[in-house]
Amino acid sequence: MRPRRDWIFSEVRRCFRPFVDDNGRWLSPPAPNRDPDPRVLVQVAVPYWFGSEQDKALAANLLLSESVTDAATRAKRCAFTPEYIVTLLKIAGDLVPRDLRNLLVERVGTNLDYYICRDLRHHGFNDNHVTLATATLILGGEEAGNRNAVEEGRANLLNFRDTLMRRGFMHETNDCYIPHSIYPLAALGEWSNDEEIRELARNCEARLWADWIGHWHINLARKPGPSARDYTGGRLNPLSTNTALWSIFGDAFGQPVFPPSDSFSECLPAARSIDFEGTINDYAWNLGFIPWIASHHYHIPQEVAELMYERAYPHVICGTHEVGHFSEMIHRPALQKSDISEEAMPFSAREIFTYQYQEADWAMGTASQRMIGICPNNNWGIYYRKNAPLARTADQGLVFCSFTINEKDCTQDRDFAMDPLDPEAVNHEAATLWFDNGRYAGIQHERTSILLYRPRTHEQHEVHALSTTLLFPLCFGNQVERVELGDHAIDDFSGQSDQLCDVFVQDGPLYIGIRPLMPVDLPADIRVKARREGPWGVIDFYSYRGPALDLAEVDLCRIGGGFLCEVATREDFATLDDFKAWFRAGNVVDEQDWFMRHVRYHREGLDLGLRWDVWADNLMYRSLNGREYPTPKFKCSGLDPRHLPWLLDDVSGLDHFSWLQRQSKRKRVNWPDTPLTLRPAARLLNS
Repeated sequence: MRPRRDWIFSEVRRCFRPFVDDNGRWLSPPAPNRDPDPRVLVQVAVPYWFGSEQDKALAANLLLSESVTDAATRAKRCAFTPEYIVTLLKIAGDLVPRDLRNLLVERVGTNLDYYICRDLRHHGFNDNHVTLATATLILGGEEAGNRNAVEEGRANLLNFRDTLMRRGFMHETNDCYIPHSIYPLAALGEWSNDEEIRELARNCEARLWADWIGHWHINLARKPGPSARDYTGGRLNPLSTNTALWSIFGDAFGQPVFPPSDSFSECLPAARSIDFEGTINDYAWNLGFIPWIASHHYHIPQEVAELMYERAYPHVICGTHEVGHFSEMIHRPALQKSDISEEAMPFSAREIFTYQYQEADWAMGTASQRMIGICPNNNWGIYYRKNAPLARTADQGLVFCSFTINEKDCTQDRDFAMDPLDPEAVNHEAATLWFDNGRYAGIQHERTSILLYRPRTHEQHEVHALSTTLLFPLCFGNQVERVELGDHAIDDFSGQSDQLCDVFVQDGPLYIGIRPLMPVDLPADIRVKARREGPWGVIDFYSYRGPALDLAEVDLCRIGGGFLCEVATREDFATLDDFKAWFRAGNVVDEQDWFMRHVRYHREGLDLGLRWDVWADNLMYRSLNGREYPTPKFKCSGLDPRHLPWLLDDVSGLDHFSWLQRQSKRKRVNWPDTPLTLRPAARLLNS
């Protein structure tokens, strides 16, 4: 990695220097009316410690800047900056003067106890924040002589180990956040003074690499879904991720579509980049993220690493995750603070099963249910290349889906306010674009998937349209070769049907057949509509479209949507018409009895089904060829689970309790320790 690291460091020093003066003060901030994130300043400081004496002076000034000092000394919920500071001291070593090192350790050490809280443990939420906090506790505790912090960090690692003994994957699995869980573990595995901590961290790291690389499609230069907290921008243009992985795996890895040099170009042509905010903010983020990845030492099992360079197809990776409880607030303009708790819709904790199928030119993945509340999800998708190798962004094909309420498009659709009294409190909207406003249940076997939808119930008033939405990103000049609504071909996503009809797509190597599913017959003046929305091709299957309605939760959640999808290649069928005839020969039963929805699909060689409680958002069963659908904890083609920690080992002699005993005594930080508010009995009965 060293030659690639040195090149990245030199590129960062060259590209970042025009933004700051000799004292590290911004000459031109990366985004209007927005202070630069302190964590980026710490990341960028690393390459400067390996430069000239003038570069080292700038690195020191960046670390002493007001924003970095504030983030290091004032307890915040974000765990990034303190971890970056203590890890930088390991990366740069003796290059950092002793007095500066002591000052930085003192600053981080003042708030180590903040990271000893119930929220910063592995419990089905922000895995990246937990692993960052764990590294801060251990490396910061070792530097500052805080033994209690080290032991609390050890408890987190034992907690993570228990999670990975129960599940195949951590909860927060996607290109954006997996790296932010891997490098803290790598830092612990390399630099902790404690042998047990190093071993625990390296074993956790090995499992995360199996997740990331097992899901990565080397021919498509991306990690196809499904995944939780997966932002639209990362799905469309994984440039920085490819450069980061290139820094680890070298020239034998990757596709020409995402050359590392592009990560250090401030202004790429429209056909090569996508920029949501009209600023260089993402460019500045890359200048911090990529050298940070390149500066660590990783511990990747040989068998896992080999999957990054070569694999046999078809390739399947599947397994279990767990997600914690979320409260999704309903937005009411007249809502009073005293009523907020009564307006929270629960997103229940659950086990999730995800399945991804790959062939050489494409991949499809499906999650059993929504993988996280509030935040964006990538619950289903098809990814493919039109030419091999993938040399142009215009040659990448992608299909996503969401549930849409009231025909909100990608410039208007927002997550509901997490704080009902603050309409601006939306979640990552600039990076999310198409926010999925549905709950869903899914099943997939190889090339076949079923995804069922019902609306989230946070918007119950003035509902005039509910639709399952297919999204075809056309952001880089790419087009879809042929789209048919039934037997009617449409141009440039312009067309509609008054009746439900199958949708067929012919593009690149693929034929895609999609049959809309909706068991409740509600009126709609249009059932299927295709349109262009900016750089998107959009197809809506309307469950309802008509006069505005006010709906109770029990009625809204019964309005179903979704689809059946089959994917084939041009090697399987000579023409699109041949594929259509085969697709139409399959039979589907889609019925709903009050809150229980039952879907069964049968074709030659396959019988796939599921039953879903739409109100409780709970799967009763999923079936494959009449039997219970198999849900292994972890399965990945080309990987023997005996070579990965904690999947098949005898763990009977391990300590499974001390971490929980320690963490049960931790303080709470996200919610105040206030007594329960008991409502009068009469009001309870009336409600």
